This record gives sequence, C-alpha cells and structure tokens, in this order.
Amino acid sequence: MLTHLHVVRFEIWAGGSGLYTYAVSATGVCGAEPLPATPRVTLLAASPEEPYVALYCEPGVCVYQWSVRSRQQTARLDCSKLVPCSESLQSLALDSRPGEDLGRVTALAALGGALYVGTAWGVLLVCAAASLRPLAVFRPYEQSVTSIVPLYPHRGSQAAMLATLGTGYRPLLHRYAPQQPNTSNNSYSGPHCLLWRAGHWLPD
Repeated sequence: MLTHLHVVRFEIWAGGSGLYTYAVSATGVCGAEPLPATPRVTLLAASPEEPYVALYCEPGVCVYQWSVRSRQQTARLDCSKLVPCSESLQSLALDSRPGEDLGRVTALAALGGALYVGTAWGVLLVCAAASLRPLAVFRPYEQSVTSIVPLYPHRGSQAAMLATLGTGYRPLLHRYAPQQPNTSNNSYSGPHCLLWRAGHWLPD
C-alpha cells in the first residue's frame, strides 16, 4: 500500500562571505542555493508575517530587502540619508557627528510588520517590513546601538515589546516636552537597555 507522506520543509537564510539559502527537512539539509548578494553579509532579519528577508552588507550604510519567493532584491534603505526627528538644528550642530560612519548599521531585528535598524550614531529606525518605508527615526543613544531584541508576548492579550542596548542614553522626553527648571538635557554615559512598546509608531 502506498501512502502519501506530507514532508514539511523549512528554509534558512544565512550570511557570511555571501548570501545563501538552505532547504531543511526532517532528514536534514536537502538543498542549498547561493544568491548574488554583496560579500560580507553580517546582519539578517525576517518577519514571520512578511515574505521578505532584510540584510546588511559590511561595509556600507544600506539595508537591503530580498523576496523569499522571487529570490530577488526588492528594496533598499539608505540609513545615512535619514535625520532623526528627535534632533533640532542646535543639537545637530553641537553633537559630535561621525563622518562616513553616520549611517553604518550595527543592529537589525524584525517584529510583527516592522523592521528595526540601529546605527553607529545611536539612531533607531522603525520601518515597514514589507517596503522598508521609514515610520519613525529617533536617536536615543549617544553612541552605537549594539543590539535589538524582540520580546514576544507570553499571552495573546499582551503587546509585543522591544529591547534595545546601546551606549550613552539620551532622554528623548526633554527634546519634545518644554524644558523644566529642575531638569537637564544631559545624556547618561555607559551602556543602557531601553524597553519599547512595539506599536503605534505613527499617530492615529
């Protein structure tokens, strides 16, 4: 008697010296395919809700989006051309701004329908995972964002959250709210972990 067995396969995207995809089944790796990406793929992120993979190639300032279905690059985001909304003309002039490293990507993560990008200048970019369209750009750190960790809810009623790690915390509230006499606009040195609610990046 012949029985039709449904074989479940998964696909793994990997970086390194290039970009590669691996088909994996219960018996192990059953296929591999190299893709024509720029060498030194150092960061990868993918949202389970979108058929795309985001990647960063070192050195550079761009995040690239690849389609899982067509195996083609479909979008590009130049992080050096985005100015944080948390900055003023005064802070942009007074802060120590790196030159070519301004938009260098240091962290990458996907959560829900959003892609999160951290840069060497302490900027956090929130983009739509399906198009790489920027939703919010702000600078909560003085120096680089070293890691972005998605925190999935344990219960359906809880909202997903995001943890970012970086050096030199910059209080963003002071840059939006009127300055109070007993508050300062100074930053705080050293490593800091910040928690964010992963949603409502755009006003209703």
